[in-house]
Amino acid sequence: MAEDCTVVRFARDPSQVRIETLKRQGESPDKFSDAAKFGPFYAFCIALSIGTYILDLVLAIILLYFYTVHGYGLYFALTLSFMVIPALFMSTISLRWYIIDHDDASLGHTSTIQWSVRMIFLLLQLAPLLRYIDTLIYGIRSKIAAATDNETKHAILYRRMLDEDTNSALLRLFHTFLHSAPQAVIQLVFLLWQIGHPDNQELNISKKHLYTTCY
Repeated sequence: MAEDCTVVRFARDPSQVRIETLKRQGESPDKFSDAAKFGPFYAFCIALSIGTYILDLVLAIILLYFYTVHGYGLYFALTLSFMVIPALFMSTISLRWYIIDHDDASLGHTSTIQWSVRMIFLLLQLAPLLRYIDTLIYGIRSKIAAATDNETKHAILYRRMLDEDTNSALLRLFHTFLHSAPQAVIQLVFLLWQIGHPDNQELNISKKHLYTTCY
């Protein structure tokens, strides 16, 4: 008994289908669904990401200070290395993305002030922080545009917010694997080595940084 089968043939030519053409007929390509709105929860998540990122850096700097004062040269070198190297990597990637966006005419012109702010944050090795701030700014502007029934402007700003949110998430992912994971291992080794010592001040600061890094 012969079995029926379905043959699927793929064309060699690249597809020219755009996302906008997949929308329902009669629907504006710039119109988002009601769920695609910037709200308080979205803003809270971004603010939480900014807070945890800053807290992680502050605790790492405090930890470097304690390592310096108490003469833990090896832990100081390892901690500093896993702070600087990931920061340089993320700044390079972020700068590359800014250049790609600058070459895209659909994203508009980038002013000198914007480039200046970007360079300052990149030189300070705070690339994810700037992406979070841009995400929050574009989200608020898209909310204002939606309130004024300017659907075209809202669509543009909302897409820019999604782009910045995606970029910040990728940078934070790099930060997790290149900075947080090695730091967690270093702090765990330090805690195990210090567990029998009576110096609770050093132990407590290392615990706090380990908790923040794991979070």
